[in-house]
Amino acid sequence: MKNLSLLLSVLSFVGVVALFALEFSEDEDEGNAMVSAAGSSRNMSNASLDDARIIFVNTDSLWQQFELYGQYLDDLMKERTALEKQYEKRMRRFEADVKKFQEKAPYMSQQLGAQEQNRILGEEKSLLQMQEDMGQQLAESEMAKNTEIREKILAKIKEYNEDGRYDFVLGYSAISPVLYANDSLDVTSELLEMLNTDFSDSKVSK
Repeated sequence: MKNLSLLLSVLSFVGVVALFALEFSEDEDEGNAMVSAAGSSRNMSNASLDDARIIFVNTDSLWQQFELYGQYLDDLMKERTALEKQYEKRMRRFEADVKKFQEKAPYMSQQLGAQEQNRILGEEKSLLQMQEDMGQQLAESEMAKNTEIREKILAKIKEYNEDGRYDFVLGYSAISPVLYANDSLDVTSELLEMLNTDFSDSKVSK
């Protein structure tokens, strides 16, 4: 059971938050470039940086307050809990099997004892594989949800800048290379309102 807790602890609530935030931070440069290329009508190769029109998004706040993000965290925790229960059930059955074998082993023939021992070793190997498969399944679920949220955020940023008012949309967070950002350039609240409105509307339509 300790092995299971160790394996899955990386996908705990805090771990998922950190991974989501890190993934988005790593893609900020790509996302900013996408938004700039799609939304700007200016030729930045001929414009000076002094003339650049820049806004920023606090990605920490954006993720934490995006309601879809909260729902996905809940979904991941439920999936993890369900997988843990499956494993625990099978582990209890295995432990009971081992105990029964230990009680009967002194009275078994050498051949039967070897057969039972091999069977138990096979089940132990199967449990280890189950741990690995569960970790992979959770990691893939996390990645899929992460990708979906990131794409929704980037799409909404493009929509926000569809008139080409801004040349750059920067991502500002605790781990970003941006050390300071003027609050007057912060559009996080506007984007959050747009994202959460879409999310609320999608729930109503279901």
